[in-house]
Amino acid sequence: MAIWREFRSSGAHSLPHGAYRAFVHQTGGPEMPVTIAYYRFTQSPVPRVWRPSADNCVEVSVPEAVLAPNLEDGKTLARATMRKLESGEFIATESPFIPPIQPKVIAEVEHRDLLLRATILQWPDFYEVRTFGYVPNGYAMPASSPSISQDLTYEWGKLDMFERLLADTETEARAAAQEEIDRLVKAGHPIRERR
Repeated sequence: MAIWREFRSSGAHSLPHGAYRAFVHQTGGPEMPVTIAYYRFTQSPVPRVWRPSADNCVEVSVPEAVLAPNLEDGKTLARATMRKLESGEFIATESPFIPPIQPKVIAEVEHRDLLLRATILQWPDFYEVRTFGYVPNGYAMPASSPSISQDLTYEWGKLDMFERLLADTETEARAAAQEEIDRLVKAGHPIRERR
């Protein structure tokens, strides 16, 4: 039984090239290693913006081009690989796209005086706690895009965006959620009070 923190991904960069798309995924700071996943759109014409799904793409396996030492090298490698895939220079294997597993929301813990909540998610092998506060626009990463707030000065934002709070059991996750709420209140974030 354990509760632990790990650094959350700093994001996935989507790079289009013809019918191909590469997702360059980095965990950590700008000089941390990246992984690259490749997809080929199977319908025509290729839309300007698309999300991979089992209905519209296949995963392309290019073992020699899936790791890079940092984000810039990863983007360069992904672009070069997609050009080679399109020209036929690389022979790659394709497999059906399997959507990523989505967690299940099992509980929310709210602060009694502030607009601050911790959402507990259940993954297949662990639990995750994510915290959201109603904070001034631009203070935190918006919880949704575009922001769903009717207030023009405050919005729901993800607090501690770059850390994941994980637990082995639901009981530990619930305890961690309450501790995280208490920690965020003590940290002095400008979270709006309940009215």
